[in-house]
Amino acid sequence: MISLLMCISSEWFHNVAVGISALLVPILGFAGFRQWRRELHGKTKFDIARMAIRYVDELQMSVHELRSMEPFGLTHSEWCETDEPFEAAIPDAYVRIYEKQIDSINKNLINLLSLRSDICALFKLPQYLQWLEELRDQVSALGRAVSLYFGLSRLICEEYGREEAIKSKTAFERDEKIIFASDSGDEYGNKFNQLIDNIMDALKKETQS
Repeated sequence: MISLLMCISSEWFHNVAVGISALLVPILGFAGFRQWRRELHGKTKFDIARMAIRYVDELQMSVHELRSMEPFGLTHSEWCETDEPFEAAIPDAYVRIYEKQIDSINKNLINLLSLRSDICALFKLPQYLQWLEELRDQVSALGRAVSLYFGLSRLICEEYGREEAIKSKTAFERDEKIIFASDSGDEYGNKFNQLIDNIMDALKKETQS
């Protein structure tokens, strides 16, 4: 009788243990899955933020390189104040360098914009889209200034002469303030760098949280 009871008890404990194991496996498996998903999500957030930071840095560097180039020759507004032939102004070869640099800037901006949806989905950055839109406007303004300055403005100076160019001197000066960095009163540079700082600081905080 005792042997029978021991046998039944042993079988009962075995069945209970098997039942508990059957319940624990999916629970533990689900917990493991959730932990894996959290780790993957965290890794994805970190990777996306790090990638965005790299694109922002590359965009800032490419804009800085363009705006830091010293004019080789007279600027258009300077030329208007001299009796020099237009050949003394910025040469064509220099113009092509600016155009190539604008292509690099646009590429970096496109890379940054490509992460816009991911950044908004992964992070709570309510001002990010606004900063990004303003940054795009700044880059567009720079591209437009370069295009006009080395296109239409150059044509006015070269084809129509100093008299007609003087009439457009205000427009030349406006574009020059965007294209060429200044040590003081650099309105374009200050706004651009502030937007870069806002975006960089927000992304870096997310990588550290």
